[in-house]
Amino acid sequence: MTPVAGVGLAAVGMLVAVEGREARTRVAAVAASRGRGAVLRAAVLPGLGLVALAGAAAGVLVVLPRGWAQLVGAVVLLAAGLQWLVWAARRESGVVAGRDEGVVFEGVRLRMGAGGGGVGPTSSTHPTSLAHTPVRTSLRTPARAPARTETAGALLRAGAEVLVVTTAVAAAAVPRAWLPASALLFVVAVIAPGMIRHRPAGGLPERPVKAAVAVLLTAAGVTAVTAGAVGVLPALLLPMAGLFVLALARRKGPPAPVPDGDAPATRLRALREFVLGDDLAVWCAVAVLVVAVRLPIAAFHRAFHRGPAAELLLTVLLLAVLSGTARRARTSTTP
Repeated sequence: MTPVAGVGLAAVGMLVAVEGREARTRVAAVAASRGRGAVLRAAVLPGLGLVALAGAAAGVLVVLPRGWAQLVGAVVLLAAGLQWLVWAARRESGVVAGRDEGVVFEGVRLRMGAGGGGVGPTSSTHPTSLAHTPVRTSLRTPARAPARTETAGALLRAGAEVLVVTTAVAAAAVPRAWLPASALLFVVAVIAPGMIRHRPAGGLPERPVKAAVAVLLTAAGVTAVTAGAVGVLPALLLPMAGLFVLALARRKGPPAPVPDGDAPATRLRALREFVLGDDLAVWCAVAVLVVAVRLPIAAFHRAFHRGPAAELLLTVLLLAVLSGTARRARTSTTP
């Protein structure tokens, strides 16, 4: 097993745990309010959609030429890792609060009820796929929320996130067409107990686990994009160091408010945010790294095939993304 494969599979395992747990909280809340039958009925269509997506992912892995598959998978891995890293930086610097599964559970349960509550605290942000959009449980929904919307949203968000990342890992380093479907089955296995127990799962510390997912995805993406010019160890240590520095300089006092994630959004906007994320600096960093290392027309192209030059470029890009993200978040949320 190559270093990229090992790091990528570790990231997939942790991602399954994180996304499955967060989806389980919402499914459990719907089941507690509307019953297990309502959840099962609401899960049919999104479940079939995820099965179709898993089949499509396997088809892409089979049809796409190996060289192109490796490059595309590496780019997707790096973009996903940097998006997770952006949100990890915001959590570590104290700009946004961590997710509280109990708060999310009660918020969804009240939205499922006829009264639709009017009080309640704000939940944390929820990173989704390549787009880490904030989610706010304001509990101000005036009408009874449909079970199918909440259930489908939880399943599709978790399933699509895992499918995208797992397919990228398979394309970049683990050429196994069955891998996306296997990861999806594990997600379902994490979510399913929520239909029976009717309470959120505990025991998973959010901040360190999501930071680990961000670091692992970034390291796998960087090593794959640079074709080994940046080794796995530097690719792991550099983002870890950035998050550590942000944690040391953690903002004092309560986290600043985040935009209301319950606000309605068009399907086109939701798709754009899922694919592109909420910080285009991530895609600029990916483009710079790919051009510098992969394209022969880039200046000093040969230099970036050697470790020190590529590692220096990665250091500069990570510094720009993390510092810029933290600075913009602090500025935009200052009262």
